[in-house]
Amino acid sequence: MLNLPLEAPVEYVGELTYLPFGLTLNECLDRAFKGRPDVYIGQKSVQIAEKDQKITGSGLYPQVGADYNYYKKGDDATLRNSNALSNNSKEAWTVGASASWTFQWGSTYNQYKSAGENVTKMRADLDNTKLNAGFEVKQGLLNQREAADRIGVAKKSVEAARESYRMAMARYQAQVGTNTDLLTAQAAVSTSEAQLSQALSDYETALSTLYVAMGEKNTALEIH
Repeated sequence: MLNLPLEAPVEYVGELTYLPFGLTLNECLDRAFKGRPDVYIGQKSVQIAEKDQKITGSGLYPQVGADYNYYKKGDDATLRNSNALSNNSKEAWTVGASASWTFQWGSTYNQYKSAGENVTKMRADLDNTKLNAGFEVKQGLLNQREAADRIGVAKKSVEAARESYRMAMARYQAQVGTNTDLLTAQAAVSTSEAQLSQALSDYETALSTLYVAMGEKNTALEIH
């Protein structure tokens, strides 16, 4: 892919390792519903829609208000003394209340119903988002487990291929085996090792995809 010459020196950094994953499906789903940005945005959208519905519905009820005013007068900045005002005129307070009710039942009611339908839509979108998130988590977990199973099988295949190669080498050195048998055993070792590397690569890919599905950042998977 890099179009490097075959004889170019290449230095490989890192290695494919098997990192056991111990979370259950329910734990993965709980993390996804808490950590995924799209789920969080969906939850906030539902809350905003519900508040908008309450605000719209407030027009169906009387509007009540209250106010309280306090006055203090004096001849200086501290308002403590006054030669021109009596004691009763220095301080005063008033309390008032008001109520109003605008009758626009048809328009207000239709707006309230429309806001309620928007709440229903936001909730349906949130449920759909959670459904998709759950599917991605389940798919990632299944891929991770399938790759983990292949790693175990591939390791056994590598051990068996290396043992067959060792025996083929011993027979060849004892001049009871052919060069073809030795090359075949060597090819089997290379094939089994390639299958193990592919299984490890698929496992790491599935694991990183699973963390993405949960909306989490796994620093252990970063390349330094």
